Amino acid sequence: MAGTPIRAARRALNVPASFQLPHDFDSWPDARKIERMMGLSLTQAARVLSWPVDELAPHRLAIWDQVRKHLWNVCLRVQERRLDREAEEAFREAMERSGATVART
Repeated sequence: MAGTPIRAARRALNVPASFQLPHDFDSWPDARKIERMMGLSLTQAARVLSWPVDELAPHRLAIWDQVRKHLWNVCLRVQERRLDREAEEAFREAMERSGATVART
């Protein structure tokens, strides 16, 4: 039973194997998204990431890697949105300087 330790560790940390996102998920704050995606509070995620990687058992290393991946993906999405907003604002400013009318959405 190679998968048993991972399942046991996942149950101990309440990490869901799969989940469905609610329809208003995009409007949630980023911290709440992280908590929903991982099934962990940010405090628990920080505790998992503080584990010394060199000394982890394979099932704990798998959990550490899942937490790291989820946090990384959410951070990338946040950065993309920030860059999109900055690019949109720069475009609007350039259009306004050129005298064109820009519709705000």
